[in-house]
Amino acid sequence: MDDKKRTNVGSIVKIVALCVLIVAAVFIFTHYHVRGITPVKIKNYILSFGAAGPLIFIILYAVRSLVLFPPSIFSAAGGLAFGTFSGWLYNYTGAVLSAMIGYWTARLLGREFVERLLGKRLAGFDELVDKKGFTIVFYLRFFSPFDPLSYACGLSKIKFSRYMIATIIPIIPGTLAYSYFGASFTKIAKWQDLFHKQFLIPAAVLIVTLMLPVVIKKVWPGKKNIV
Repeated sequence: MDDKKRTNVGSIVKIVALCVLIVAAVFIFTHYHVRGITPVKIKNYILSFGAAGPLIFIILYAVRSLVLFPPSIFSAAGGLAFGTFSGWLYNYTGAVLSAMIGYWTARLLGREFVERLLGKRLAGFDELVDKKGFTIVFYLRFFSPFDPLSYACGLSKIKFSRYMIATIIPIIPGTLAYSYFGASFTKIAKWQDLFHKQFLIPAAVLIVTLMLPVVIKKVWPGKKNIV
């Protein structure tokens, strides 16, 4: 078999594997009624697997990008199920993997598929990334919707290595804040605990983290050349 045939076979295998993964993800999330999924339900489901719970959680976090399920709900569930630091580790790992999946899904399935998924969000993005690939991805990771950005980058000319480097740093604050916030609910036994520092501090950290993108947009020195 020559190199061209091997490449074609390899591409077909990758596409088939990806399609199977997408079907599995859609089945899982629709079977458990996507709209009814909450951090508490995710926690209970994950912990039912015992020692395999963290691995199952990471896998589900990664593939939820295929159905555009909100990563924030999973991040809060990670903290609720595993505590702040272990929860952050699993959240972060899942987020990195989901970023990879989004990128390669777009590369393998092409523009038509992604445009159906994201609608008009791709307009003008290609040209923007072509000019300032690493900088724009790093910048947008702080405040743009996580999965749409992953898919859009997969269709751009940015190299995978630069894309991942621009991803792994900006997602640290958000995953950590959601983990901390999720873990705080394990300390709430009655409604009065909502006014205790063990809940108010994590809530404040999460709010500050969510406001961080607004600050970045105002102080980023090269924003005029980016957006």
